[in-house]
Amino acid sequence: MKISLKLLGPLRPPPAGRPSGGEYRAGTSVRAILRRELGYSEKELGFLQVLSAGKLLALDEKIASDAELTVSLRLGGG
Repeated sequence: MKISLKLLGPLRPPPAGRPSGGEYRAGTSVRAILRRELGYSEKELGFLQVLSAGKLLALDEKIASDAELTVSLRLGGG
């Protein structure tokens, strides 16, 4: 299945010369894609939020085929 990544804000880009996203086997999790494509550690993943088709995804959620993931920093205030 093909996954594309759209990065919003000051995020670590993929290594030079690599496109964002690629081909993955069915059942790949959000966590696996962020670690492989962007190189984020487990601790850093907690600061990110990922949406697909307007839906907030959990890190362990499996990605649908041909999805576009929008990745941004999790910001909050109070």
